[in-house]
Amino acid sequence: MVRQYLEDIKVHEKRRSSAYLLTSDDVAEYERRWGPHLFHRVSGQAERGGQIISNAQVVSISSHLMNSLKPEPAIEAGIGFDEMRFRAPARVGDTLAFECQVVSKRESKSDPRVGIVRAACRLFNQRNEDVLTYVGIAVVTRRTVGSVSREKV
Repeated sequence: MVRQYLEDIKVHEKRRSSAYLLTSDDVAEYERRWGPHLFHRVSGQAERGGQIISNAQVVSISSHLMNSLKPEPAIEAGIGFDEMRFRAPARVGDTLAFECQVVSKRESKSDPRVGIVRAACRLFNQRNEDVLTYVGIAVVTRRTVGSVSREKV
């Protein structure tokens, strides 16, 4: 498995996931597992573009697509989301994709084995409309600490 360590990450680097078709089966499975979000089953949704999915499922899809990026970032932990906004509804039948652009990175002040990366993230639909935007903050492993390389450990 190829991993992208802190040293490999470039500020302004942009990455995009493959597409994800949101189906009624996906919504049914999510609701079966996590409970129905009845407020999204409003009369007349079909006439206004189709069934809207819950924001919790939108975040889950965003996370799934982020985790599918290759090479896989050497993330030790996600430590937060800033400026999270739901911009447009996601609907059954939408094709969604995830994109992120690194806005900053730095070495950790308290742990020389890791660094902190901030990335502007967006989940968008087939019309290139933002569905979800946020700044993700993650702890990322460094390839080398002192003279020891993680690739040789």
